[in-house]
Order: sequence, then C-alpha cells, then structure tokens
Amino acid sequence: MSNEIELQPVESSPEIESNYRDELLTFFSSGIFLFDSPAINSHTTSSPATSSQNANSANNADNSIDDDLPLPKLTTTNPIKLQIALTEYYSNDKLKKMTKRLFDKISAYHKAEFDSQIDAMIDKKIADIESTQSYQDYTEQLQFMNYTVTKNLRDDFIYSIILAVLMQGLFNTPHRLENQIITDAVNKINERIEIISSDQSIKITQGLTMAKCKALDLNQYKWQTMQDKLVRPTHAANNKKIFNWDNPPEQTGHPGTQVNCRCKALVIASPGMANLLNLM
Repeated sequence: MSNEIELQPVESSPEIESNYRDELLTFFSSGIFLFDSPAINSHTTSSPATSSQNANSANNADNSIDDDLPLPKLTTTNPIKLQIALTEYYSNDKLKKMTKRLFDKISAYHKAEFDSQIDAMIDKKIADIESTQSYQDYTEQLQFMNYTVTKNLRDDFIYSIILAVLMQGLFNTPHRLENQIITDAVNKINERIEIISSDQSIKITQGLTMAKCKALDLNQYKWQTMQDKLVRPTHAANNKKIFNWDNPPEQTGHPGTQVNCRCKALVIASPGMANLLNLM
C-alpha cells in the first residue's frame, strides 16, 4: 500500500457556500417589493427605495424578476389569490435557473481543483469523461436533487407567508406592514438556508468527485474525518478505512452524504493502475 497515491480531496469552500447562501436569500427576499402598493397598482410606478434595491439585486444576481412581464396584483386579505401570485412569482422555472447557475458555479470550482490533479498524472482526459452519457445522467441527477431541496424550501416559505396572513385575518393579530410578512418569512427560514447552503455545496462537490473517479476507474478512497469532538461515532468508526464508490458504508453512506458531514474522501490511485498513471 506504500506506493498508493492519494489525491487531495476537493472541499466545499467558504466562498462557494457564501455565494450559495446569498443567492437563496436574494431569491426569496426579492418578492418583498410585490407587497408595495405602487408596484401593485402600476408596473411603471416607482416603489420605495428599499424595494427597488431588492428588485434590482434580484435582476442582477438572480434573474428572477422579469421586467417585461406585468407584476401580479397581490391582495393580502385573500390568502388563496396571494398563494397563486406568490407561486407564480417564485416559479419552478426561476428555481431551475437559479439552481442550475449554482450548480455550474460549484462545477467550475470543482473542475479547477480536481481536474488539475488528474491532468498531471492520468492520460485519460476529463473532457472525454464529461461528454459521456453516464456522466451527464449523473450530473442531471445531482442538479435535480439540488432543485428539489430548493423547491421544498420555496414551498415552505410560501406556506409561512400564507399562514401569517391567515393568522391576521382569522385571529385579528396586530396589523403589520405587508412587506414585513415576507421579511419575517425570510428570517424564519434563514437557519435552513444556512444548512442547505453548506450541505448542498458539499453534496454536489462530493458527487462530482465520485462521478469523475468512477469514470476514471479510481474506485477506492480512504475515509478521513475532521478528528474532533463533533465527528459522529459512526463516522469515526470509518476513519482511515478503505471504501469503494460502488459499495458505500451501510450506516453512513459516502463522506458528505449525511447532513453537515465534514468528512473527506481521499481518492486512491493504486499500484494496479500503472497503465493509467504517468508517475509510475
């Protein structure tokens, strides 16, 4: 085993996770301007400064606001119409565009970190792998996973707004500015956004590593924990053990599978791969 080469794991970076979080927050908070009376009454009427800034931010960073489409008229006293309008605004198409953009950013980061190691030692080209149907199918599944998680977050977000409106109407709770309802909803899911931003960045990064390794016949990895008090006992039991991508540990799955898992997969290029390695 002394001749084994361990590739450096590609870890989700703080910058990637921060960008992911900011995209989600921008996407969800952008709808605050829908509650501004000027924006509701006329598409060309100027809305308050804070709302305009939110709208511009969403246009530039998220492409989630379509200036050429009329804004839906929201009636906060009618939860059914409000739900329809919000679902139309936070549409599946906008979610797909946002999650695809996030996936592409993580993929570009992974390519820069992982492919350079492979190109330095293996004759097989990454570009050839990425063009295969199996690789494309797998990355589509990763993107769909990411979209589904965000869609569930969107649905819960809208539900929390509708619930707040219903509470005001049915139980005569103190009246608040309408745009504060969305602000409260964003604050309510902020903790979930923090978790999702980190978790999805890790899962996509790890998934891309596994997909490329399997295509390159780099089928084994060594499990490495952070070796601190936060490591789960089941993960600590896997530390420094060798696993195969096609046979994940039964209790844990591969590193990064479980929520907030910080473990790493040290990909192994074994002596038996001499025909693929330039170094041997």
